Amino acid sequence: MVQLPRCLGLAVTVVSFVVVAPGCGGRKRSAARTPDAAVARRSGAPLISTDARVQLISILFRLAGAPEYNKGFQTPYLAAADAHFARFADHPAVLASRVLRQQHGIGYNAPVGLAVYLDPATLTPLVPMEPLPPGLDVRWRGVAVADYLDKVRDFATRSDFAGFFATQRPYLTRVEARLAAALAGHDSASWLERWFGAAPFGSFVIIPGLITGSWNYGASTTTPSAGHTAFQIVQLERPDAEGLPQPSDDTLALLAHEMSHSFVNPIIEGHAAELEPAATPLFTAVQAAMTRSTYPSWLLMVQESCVRAVTLLYARAELGPAAARATLARDREAGFTWIEPLAEVMAAQHAGISDAGAGSSLEAMVPALAAFFSSQTPPAPSP
Repeated sequence: MVQLPRCLGLAVTVVSFVVVAPGCGGRKRSAARTPDAAVARRSGAPLISTDARVQLISILFRLAGAPEYNKGFQTPYLAAADAHFARFADHPAVLASRVLRQQHGIGYNAPVGLAVYLDPATLTPLVPMEPLPPGLDVRWRGVAVADYLDKVRDFATRSDFAGFFATQRPYLTRVEARLAAALAGHDSASWLERWFGAAPFGSFVIIPGLITGSWNYGASTTTPSAGHTAFQIVQLERPDAEGLPQPSDDTLALLAHEMSHSFVNPIIEGHAAELEPAATPLFTAVQAAMTRSTYPSWLLMVQESCVRAVTLLYARAELGPAAARATLARDREAGFTWIEPLAEVMAAQHAGISDAGAGSSLEAMVPALAAFFSSQTPPAPSP
């Protein structure tokens, strides 16, 4: 949606844009930004933006052949992107993206995690990349990020990425509107803040996953100017013939899931010494299933377990029994067979903490979480 001022060789136009979920309130914040990189301040509910930084990096990893960026629903937008950028498949930025995936395992959420840490107007890092800033995936450690971004900026210029995005503005606006309508009356961010008792982020931004297929990712940034911002890249659910999503309760549950990571991940990381010995026996027993579901460590398993448990509680409270059953079915399909009892433990802990007048806090639940994972009997191996 935006073209930037002429800087670093990238010709752009300055545009300000924010979509606010109907009835939730909000305010616009003008800034020079790359097409659609609307990093908006939160005012009672998440904001929606087809952030061009995320789409640019996603296109690079799609061209690089990353499977997770080459699956999912076909849409007119994807067809247009493939036609426009096909001739740049051998650009150094594409080749570098392929090497990053092969040599550093950078894929899935890691590319978009870097994207949201880029200045919208210059595509340079908002903060120093060494040491890694809060929220950036550890797979970026040791990567020559400055060299990679030089190639990314050259790709954006040579491919006329800004011009392509400008041609897609009517479609992007309709996608944002569909998600905004689905979110009306469902403020999952506020529900989570009440449940956890504290808001770790000042802003929540929802980014439609135009190229991420059926995958949903969470990302976050911490900068001096904007403070803490959490981003949710959400799939386009059941897109119609025009490529427009048809969001249902599944999308709402997935949004709550991704937002929960912003609350859960730092606490679990901060209590690794207590949780690792408790969770390791279970992880060892289910490691193959967890690895297939892209959670190849005890830490990721515990973080994901807590997030899924809170999402189940959210679905029960806000979306109804059918949505809760669907959420639980997805958990079991992914190998997380212990989510329902974990949710009961967390709900009981939450009630006790609230009754004590301390407010709900995942940190206060850590001893109970350790006890829960210690008590889990590893499933018997399949015959």
